Amino acid sequence: DMKNLTAFACNHNMLSGSINSRIGELTNIEKFNAAVNRFTGTIPSTIGQLSKTLQFLLLHENKFTGTIPSTVGQLSRLTLFDIRENKLHGTISKELYSLKHLTYFDCSHNFFSGTIRSDIGRLTNLEYLGLGIRDEISRSTNLEHLSISGNVFTGSIPEELYSLETLTSFDCSHHALSGTISSQIGNLSSLTHLYLYGNAFTGSIPEEFFSLERLIRFECRDNDFSGTINNRIGNLSRLEHFEISNNLFTGILPSTMGQLNSLVLFEISNNLFTGILPSTIGQLTSLQRFYTWNNYFTGTIPSELALIKEI
Repeated sequence: DMKNLTAFACNHNMLSGSINSRIGELTNIEKFNAAVNRFTGTIPSTIGQLSKTLQFLLLHENKFTGTIPSTVGQLSRLTLFDIRENKLHGTISKELYSLKHLTYFDCSHNFFSGTIRSDIGRLTNLEYLGLGIRDEISRSTNLEHLSISGNVFTGSIPEELYSLETLTSFDCSHHALSGTISSQIGNLSSLTHLYLYGNAFTGSIPEEFFSLERLIRFECRDNDFSGTINNRIGNLSRLEHFEISNNLFTGILPSTMGQLNSLVLFEISNNLFTGILPSTIGQLTSLQRFYTWNNYFTGTIPSELALIKEI
């Protein structure tokens, strides 16, 4: 009898088999960690019986199949739910959006499909949401990270996501998402990492984006974005990575980019930029990689570039 068990961790082994449906009898369990093993089978629906106690459910990096059981929506105390890198499929069950205490959810590297539901706005404590494929390893008002990688989500980003004022990381890379980025993105004042690459987004980057003063990394390469880079880019003083290659951006590079003192990587290749490279590039003392090929720049390479010791 293990009904008094409050925490169970067997992570980082080579365990196999399935999770027994009797897991629902562990009515005092608060933390269940079976991550990084070789477990197969489905997530048992009896998991919903742990509604009064379960806070952490870590099943990532296994070989689970099937769908997310709707009974997950009964886990009213769940704060951390990680199922990335499995073989799960289907849609994200609507019941999951009732988990008001959820702070971390990562379903990346599975086979989920469908749209990002507007119900995401109900996750008022969400801090991390993972939906996208990373090249490396909302009204959810406390959401910090969102990742949906390895899946195939379609449609647009719902307006409700832009109300997640505590979201720090949003990853929706490598999907079939489309539409534009709303001016409401300026509401995501806690955002530090934004990954939009490998979709079919269009339109310009809203001016409000450049008010995200905590932003460290922005990647929107391989889309159909257009328009110019606003001179308010200089406000992003913490920005380290700026990757917007393989889009349709036009115009000149604003001289205010010289204010990006933390910038390490600047990649704008395969766009339609024109004009000269601003001499203020020489002020980017942290810069290590600078890619501007296949645009329409004219003039000479600024001599100030030689002042950057890291290149």
